[in-house]
Amino acid sequence: MNLHPRRLLLPLLLAAVLPLGAHAADASESEISREISAELAEARKEVRSELAAARAELETGNLELGDGLHFGKSGKRAHADASLPRAEITPRGDFLVDGKAVAIDARQREALLAYRRQVLGIALAG
Repeated sequence: MNLHPRRLLLPLLLAAVLPLGAHAADASESEISREISAELAEARKEVRSELAAARAELETGNLELGDGLHFGKSGKRAHADASLPRAEITPRGDFLVDGKAVAIDARQREALLAYRRQVLGIALAG
């Protein structure tokens, strides 16, 4: 078998270049991994911030009473009960009907606060 040196040179050069290509691929995969990690870290930070804001709203906003649970000022009401006045429990345990405080005694206030704590516990547990 008679092989010309030029014919041997090309496969040898290609074989020598292969490790460089692998190194470049590793570097690019490493860069992509760093970018993905940075974006995920930023997304986690945003989610934590939004969850903290939602928790604060739950803890400081009024609890709307009705067929479902509504916190804050969403203004959304079920169509069937739109004719009923809005009823809410404030963070201090006040009972509001149509935005006006209803007279309650200490026992009723404690019951309202206990109910509010239970609902908040469910909401915060997710």
